[in-house]
Amino acid sequence: NHTLPPPERRTKIRQVVLQRFSFQEMAQRSLAQHWRPLTPPQQQEFVAIFTDLLEASYVNRMVNANPESQRVRYVKETMEQDQATVHTEVGNPRDAPATVEYRLLHKAGDWKVYDIVIEGVSLVNNYRTQFNTIIAKDSYAGLVKQMRLKQEQENAGSAAKR
Repeated sequence: NHTLPPPERRTKIRQVVLQRFSFQEMAQRSLAQHWRPLTPPQQQEFVAIFTDLLEASYVNRMVNANPESQRVRYVKETMEQDQATVHTEVGNPRDAPATVEYRLLHKAGDWKVYDIVIEGVSLVNNYRTQFNTIIAKDSYAGLVKQMRLKQEQENAGSAAKR
């Protein structure tokens, strides 16, 4: 609801995002082969940082979007066993719409988004490439250190906007 003041709007959007997205699945798929060697506490730590960063980025985009100019059109959905894809087009009257696919997985009796594909570019694949590069050049600990630094910058930026 765009009529809500920004802090209340942010809270509402955040609630919806946390209900509908499986950040655990996104984090695991983004780390790929680097996920298994992690201890359960390391996995939990990584999911928490990943969730915080991704959710902040997505929620900020949603809060700042203007519903009068941004239109979402649901094109189609496909389902195969425990996986589904919702195809949408997002745009405004001036520009050609962008294609956005939400990929969902059915787990524990609910459908959750595990990837977003914007104009053919997968969020999970994009993160996987970045994470692999950082881990190869540095280490898993180096990746976490960079993510924590980004998290601190995001939190400082959010606090300044309030």
